[in-house]
Amino acid sequence: MQVLMGKELLSSYKQQILSAKRFVLYIRDCYPDCFRFAVCKVAATLLLNLKIKLVKDTASKGLVLEEDKEKLLQILDEQQFRLSSSA
Repeated sequence: MQVLMGKELLSSYKQQILSAKRFVLYIRDCYPDCFRFAVCKVAATLLLNLKIKLVKDTASKGLVLEEDKEKLLQILDEQQFRLSSSA
């Protein structure tokens, strides 16, 4: 990475990563309930995105009918909407 970024930029990058890690720990310690909720929400979003990708990939291989794909994507889209509108 040093070849791509250069010594100074790489050093700055590493400092920013360490700072971000400390800040995440600070948030976790100061706001434990909110932190747990946020982690769960991020995980749920990642899983929904994975489900959408799997449905599309499976359909592109012809393993799922087009109408079934559309129904599944609609259900997943509704789930994403509910997740994004939760506090």
